[in-house]
Amino acid sequence: MAQLTLTRAIVLGAVLLILCPVPVSVMETDGTPVVRSQTVSWSSVGLGDKVTVLVFLEPDCAACVESMAFFKRLMTIPGLDGKAGRVVVIARNGVIPVKDLIDAAGFKPHRLTSGPAGAAAAVQSVPAVLLLDGAGQRAGLWNGQLTEKQQQEVTELITRRLG
Repeated sequence: MAQLTLTRAIVLGAVLLILCPVPVSVMETDGTPVVRSQTVSWSSVGLGDKVTVLVFLEPDCAACVESMAFFKRLMTIPGLDGKAGRVVVIARNGVIPVKDLIDAAGFKPHRLTSGPAGAAAAVQSVPAVLLLDGAGQRAGLWNGQLTEKQQQEVTELITRRLG
């Protein structure tokens, strides 16, 4: 069973590498991280035309652990229930260690994946939140541990996009 799952993951990764434009993080001259590719096609991994909140995590990241309460709160936003919008965790440096991290925190995203090849390079640092509208356009990007004010900003923007 595990071999079949690994084989499917490898095949999916190869298909995604070919079919999906992958965002690449660069720094603007003012130091602001931006995503070079403004359109990301996540439909091939089952997200369709939904508002998508991508949460980038690493297993050995203290700021990721400290941000778990905020990520759990995201799941309570009306509409972010899998129908109008989804939360997807992009695991950097291993899906299994990140699964252990989110399970321990009680954070239950709609999906956990390593994403298309190179997807982890979409952000400058972790944790990070990348908000995509239903057309795959970047609606917001926040890198690093967020202040309470930034968390409120993220929550309000997601709510508006879902509304």
